[in-house]
Amino acid sequence: MIVGLDPGNFETKVITAAGAFKSLSCLGEYREFNIDKEFGEGDIIYKYKGEKGFAGRLAIKESLFKRQMAGDSKAHPDALIRTLIALHLFTDDLNYKIVVNQPIKKHKEDKSKIVDMMKGKHYIEINGVTKEINIDLVSVAPEGAISYWALEKPRYVERIIDVGSGTVNAATIIDGEFIDLESFTLVFGANSEEKYEVKNLVAAIISEATVKRWKASDVIRVCGGIAENTVPLLKEYFYEVEVIKPKIRLGNQIKIIHPVYANAMGCYELACELYGE
Repeated sequence: MIVGLDPGNFETKVITAAGAFKSLSCLGEYREFNIDKEFGEGDIIYKYKGEKGFAGRLAIKESLFKRQMAGDSKAHPDALIRTLIALHLFTDDLNYKIVVNQPIKKHKEDKSKIVDMMKGKHYIEINGVTKEINIDLVSVAPEGAISYWALEKPRYVERIIDVGSGTVNAATIIDGEFIDLESFTLVFGANSEEKYEVKNLVAAIISEATVKRWKASDVIRVCGGIAENTVPLLKEYFYEVEVIKPKIRLGNQIKIIHPVYANAMGCYELACELYGE
């Protein structure tokens, strides 16, 4: 099965031929409850390599030491656990060919670490159900830039801003080629939708973009969970700002999905290209 994955700090997004899916990325320590507790949707008890933990809503509610590991790299065990949980929840297969994303700043440095970590056979138990997950092929795409693959009609010059919960990745692509000199990662993101925080975040994006030779006349594409919120603020500097709204084919229908899926959609499109399906 081919899968596009964005194991983000706040949510893990998944694209398959069956649709678009997401789960909360929060992980936490396991403990026994003092009462018989009823679990709801999104409450996850997982077991991986002999260790138990809470995930999703259950981790947020019941774990004292919550883990929503952010930063400029996904080369860490929590990113693997997020990925395996998502594959367990949203797919029903044994063998996978995947593309995942990694922040631009550490893409080259940590790419091989992510491949080595994810590739191979894994067993994970979720809420008492164990699945074998064989990740046969792994490719690592630059976060933000991979959203280019989700565009229906790319321009000759694309400036893409991916506002994630833990990082902001801004990519320049000219004639289909990633331009490293004019791309960047900010190691903070949209952990809140409070107006003053979004305003400060956008101000930081604009400041770094101008350093990287972005011009006010450039057309800006923006994606991520709060993409819509950033548009009026980005327009205070850039003349034209558009939200990336990926399209996914479900049977005979084409469905527009939320811009939070732009990276995962780009990963899926690249995976189909790479793996020939």
